[in-house]
Amino acid sequence: MAAGITYELPKEGPDIIAYIDTKIVAIECETGLKDDLNSYKEQVLKRFKQGFDEVWAICPTSDVAERYRALNIPNHKVFTLPELKKYIMKKE
Repeated sequence: MAAGITYELPKEGPDIIAYIDTKIVAIECETGLKDDLNSYKEQVLKRFKQGFDEVWAICPTSDVAERYRALNIPNHKVFTLPELKKYIMKKE
């Protein structure tokens, strides 16, 4: 596990809750099957109201990731799995 990162797998809420440095991050694992991302955007905004500092979307492909990035939500990061691995490795 990367230094400064711990996590939990809650039964409800985001797919993963990560504690990274001083931030609480809601991680959502997305499939890319949603045609309309409005409900996803509402979910992200709800996570901020629940006290999360950032929301991350993990997407299966770069095309799907680009759709989520286009939402331009502050404190919302979008990664493919290889991008996430690089990001986390920087934290070590």
